[in-house]
Amino acid sequence: MFYRYKKFMKIQIGCTGPDYTNQKIMSRLLQTEVEQLQACKGAYDAIVGESTNKQTYRIFQKFDFELLHEFDLVKRYPSFKNCENPQITVGIWMKKL
Repeated sequence: MFYRYKKFMKIQIGCTGPDYTNQKIMSRLLQTEVEQLQACKGAYDAIVGESTNKQTYRIFQKFDFELLHEFDLVKRYPSFKNCENPQITVGIWMKKL
């Protein structure tokens, strides 16, 4: 199950490994001028599937980088900056999506 989950992720974002995945995500976020990128890296990792949590998986299926800019989540939700507990961010995304 875990292998199939990871394989699905790689197909969706066209990555070749976890390091490249994170690098590509950070690059896309920079293009949308989202602030606090490094502060929120843990939250982004949770969203793109570093966890096998079913909620995270559902979020990943619907995830759109432009939503970060559209909803301006970093500024509107203080807990989005709280990377010590990325599940808080996961909860926010479940509500928004």
